[in-house]
Amino acid sequence: MKHYKQVVEYAKEKKMPENRAFKELVNEGLLKWKLEKAIDLYSKGHATAWKAAEIAGIPLPKMIVILAERKIPIHYDIKDLEEDIIR
Repeated sequence: MKHYKQVVEYAKEKKMPENRAFKELVNEGLLKWKLEKAIDLYSKGHATAWKAAEIAGIPLPKMIVILAERKIPIHYDIKDLEEDIIR
């Protein structure tokens, strides 16, 4: 019930129907979740920057900027280059 009230408040603030507000908030949450998942996979060495960007649904240059802002070291080797060329 608490969350419903917050969705209603958001809808009023944005002057939109509640169902649209709900969809917007869910989409925003999913985008954030995908980005965090991609960053986690990248930082653990389970994904290249290219793959992380693909998972997050953002362009590679934007992913690189986000990684740099979070001070996550960029690791890129010959294997990563070969994979990127294949794509």
